[in-house]
Amino acid sequence: MDSPILEKSYLDMEDNELVLLAKEGDEAAIDFLYKRYAPIVRNKTRNSLNGFIDREDLFQEGMIAIFDAMDTFNAEIGCPFKAYALTLVENRVINVLKTLSLKRCVPQNLIISLSQNITDEEIGPLQEFLCDEKNPSPEYKYIEDESTRLICGLAKEKLSKLEHKVFCLFIEKRSYEEIAFELGIDKKSVDNAVQRIRIKMLREII
Repeated sequence: MDSPILEKSYLDMEDNELVLLAKEGDEAAIDFLYKRYAPIVRNKTRNSLNGFIDREDLFQEGMIAIFDAMDTFNAEIGCPFKAYALTLVENRVINVLKTLSLKRCVPQNLIISLSQNITDEEIGPLQEFLCDEKNPSPEYKYIEDESTRLICGLAKEKLSKLEHKVFCLFIEKRSYEEIAFELGIDKKSVDNAVQRIRIKMLREII
């Protein structure tokens, strides 16, 4: 005799029951969960940042999180599958946007051989690590601000005290000469600090 759970139609099953079947390899249950959650995930990602990441790509990232949730969900913890799954979706979407915001904001002219010497004019203010767009939309401005916050957080964590001071002055659009005067060091020391900052920051961002 079939078990009670298998006698029920998928439409009548709770998520936790469907996940149990999915874990056992029931392709129909997996497909049903996919279809059940696809509209929810699409609704969560449809207002993604236009021009920054393709909405369909972000939707697919969200659905990857749904499949991850099927694999890792444990009903014994007492949390409904929906709450667990949507938490994974939100976390994945946020991480994708943060990662892309950083990578998108690194100018290609900075992604060069680490052994190549960089002049003051070539590297410019470290503000160039941040996005630059004429007449940015509110959505783009949000990502730009988020990128600034994340990069400044990385700088504080990864740079030495001197490097961090140089970084902060560059953010203020100070020249090499102004930074050298402000910190009481010579221009060569500023240039060396910029070289180290570039290596450390690009290693974290790219």
